[in-house]
Formats: sequence, structure tokens, C-alpha cells
Amino acid sequence: MRGGEPITFVALGASNTVRGGCQQWQSPSKCSTPKYCDLTEDGNPHGWLLQAFTAINRTWPHPQHRLVNHAMMATGPEAFVRCLNKYVPVEADAVLLSFADMCAPIRDDKQPETVEETARASYGVALEAIIRRLNQQADPPAILFFNVFLWTNFWHCRGLCHFSQSCDPYLGELAHFYHASRVGMREALWHEAHDEAHELPRETRISTGSPAHTRRYEWEGWTIEGGRHLDLGNGDKLAAELLFYWARRVYEHAVPRAAPDMRVVGWLSEGGLRSKGAASRAEGAASCFSFDDNFGGLVAAPRVVAARGWRYVELDSASAVGPERLKRKPGYKASKVDAVLEVDTLSSGPHQVSVGFLRTYSSQAVVRLSCLAPCRCVPSSLSAHSDATTSTTVFSSALAVESPASKNCHIELRLLSEGVFKFNGLQIF
Repeated sequence: MRGGEPITFVALGASNTVRGGCQQWQSPSKCSTPKYCDLTEDGNPHGWLLQAFTAINRTWPHPQHRLVNHAMMATGPEAFVRCLNKYVPVEADAVLLSFADMCAPIRDDKQPETVEETARASYGVALEAIIRRLNQQADPPAILFFNVFLWTNFWHCRGLCHFSQSCDPYLGELAHFYHASRVGMREALWHEAHDEAHELPRETRISTGSPAHTRRYEWEGWTIEGGRHLDLGNGDKLAAELLFYWARRVYEHAVPRAAPDMRVVGWLSEGGLRSKGAASRAEGAASCFSFDDNFGGLVAAPRVVAARGWRYVELDSASAVGPERLKRKPGYKASKVDAVLEVDTLSSGPHQVSVGFLRTYSSQAVVRLSCLAPCRCVPSSLSAHSDATTSTTVFSSALAVESPASKNCHIELRLLSEGVFKFNGLQIF
């Protein structure tokens, strides 16, 4: 921007990032729906990413500035790391990573994770692998962690607990270690959005006339669904302003901070490297399939050969509170024991497979993942249950398979127990 050149700004993340909106060229991606992209009375779009990008283009205009939003609903960094070449174009100048507070336990009876535990978990390992892959490029992009922060109250907690039960500590460590940037809505709005009165239920605060209820930045006034998502009237503006001022600060900085040389820099978490090494070293060029969004043909849907007792659905229930009871969560769904889904991996010879599926607190379903002859593998079981109250797409551990060079490997998902199981993605590497 300093030299008057166009920029390519890429966003990866989950539902809050989808709600950031995208430019018209990305239609018909989910981020291009009218509720995120239509203009308001003040001439700004609803989506916070699109608002910030519009302000950037207004301040440093160029007809070829490009916003690329490749976020997916209810999806963590594990879905992106093996296929990073699909989601981040090589010409990217900046990459925003915003997966909300998906690394943190959400149920208030859970003990908070330590930073070390987060770093060793699949979320932490995948996020660090994405950073390292981006920094290995010949011209690495600027990296920004944008954490929305889960504003849902933990009634027994005070400020420290709210901080430790968020992704903020780990993102701060990553940003410092890899010379990246971090913007957290917790730091920006904590003292305006939270005080001891917020430890009381909302109804109590209204009935007693608590001053907290009238505070300008009370989180219930700019979020929806229990604080999990930014609303499209106030929260989007707050996030857009924070993102724009980060861009301005980067522009005004005399010398950009150089990314560290990945040839000499070790991993932040050596424990994570040892326990998740194969996933951590993913080259970012796997074959990835998803029902969520094809992003203009970049990502194809998995090839389902046969579905007995499974059905394809576009909309599904969400665990959120509020008016949005159904959300677009496409995939194949089963609920009866012995339901069978056959999927073509479109690959032959020795390779590895990882299955994407929805984990939710409400389901105890278990599926058996196996290979169909002549393809060979050691079967494994996948559980749809999660302790978190939100539904999230996760990917199974790598399954080593082998098939004749002349025949694609077919895998089978067989429901073993009562409950709902949803298959929504596939990675081959």
C-alpha cells in the first residue's frame, strides 16, 4: 500500500469470519449472502471484514485490491492446514486467522486449559503449522490473529478465569514467537463490556436497574447467540474498526517486522511436535473435499458412491440461543444403527485419509471407519460427542490405507450406536 500497489487480503476462520462478508466476485459463497454484504443506511455493508476492507480501499484506493474470504462454518484450523494451497493464494499480502474461541472449553464446569495444553491439542498444532507454512513462502504475508472472544458469562468466574478460558493466551504466545500481529476484542472492550454486575443473570440486572445494563459496550448489545457471534448492527462495526486500525498501524510502521526464518526456528511447542508430528509437517497441498463451500470450484464435494440410511441435508439445528435455530451445515447425516455410507477417496496406492465430521454435545453416536476390498486399512471408531455446547467440524486422525494402483480406495462409514452422525469433509494426503 505504501507504494500504491494492490493488496490481496485473505481471511480464514469459522462462522464469525463467514459473517464478515466478501466481495461480489466470490458469489455464491456463503459469505456473499445479502445479510452480510448488503449496504446499510450509512452506506456500509453489514459484514465486518467487508466494512474494514471498504475503509482500506477508501483510504488507500486501488481498483485491484482484493478480499478473499475462505472461512467455513463451525470449522477449526485443522480443516485448512493440509490444503493451505487451496485456501491461501500465493500472492496473499495479509492473512487473517480468526477461529473465535474454538480452542477453549465452553462448559462452565470444565477447568481451563493451560497454554501448554492448548499448544499440544489439534487446534494449536494446526494453527502453528499454518503459520509456519505461510512463513516458508518466498514472500511471506503479514499474519494477523483476530480473536472475537467468547463473551458468554461464567457465573462462578472473575476476570482471570475469563482470560484463561479463551484462546487469547495461546494466540499471544504464537504472535510473539512468530512475529505476527494479534487483535483481541477482549483487550479492546473488556472494561466497557464487563464488570462484576455481569456476574448476575441478565434478568436480574434489568429488574434492579444495574448500571451495567446501560453500558455503551455491554456485550449483549453487540453480540447474538449468547455472545458467540457478532451481530450485524453494532458488533460488526466494532470489529471492522479494530481491523482497520490494525491495517493503518501496519501501514504507518516504518519497517515491517520480518517473519522469522523457518529453517532455523523450532516449534513453539516441542511436545506438540512430537505427539502430532505427522499432522504438523503437512505440506499444505493435500487433496481436500468439503460439502461446506466450493469457493468458486477450488474445493469439490466428497464423492459419495452409496448411502443406505444416510441422507444429504443443507440446513441443520444449532446449539445457539436466539432466532437462528437452523444454520447451513451441509453434509450426509445418519441416525439409525447399521446405516452405511460408501465414499470414493479418488486415490489409489498407499495414502492417508482423514474424515471430517460434526461433533456436538447432543449426540453420542459412534461410527466405524473402514476400507472396502481390495483397499486395506485398520478400522477405527469416530465419536460424534463433544463436551462443548457448540457444534464443530473436526477431522479424524490419519488413517493409513493401501489399494491397488489401478483402483481407487473406497471407505465405509457404518453407524454403530444410536444418535446423529454427520459426515461433511474428506482429506487425502
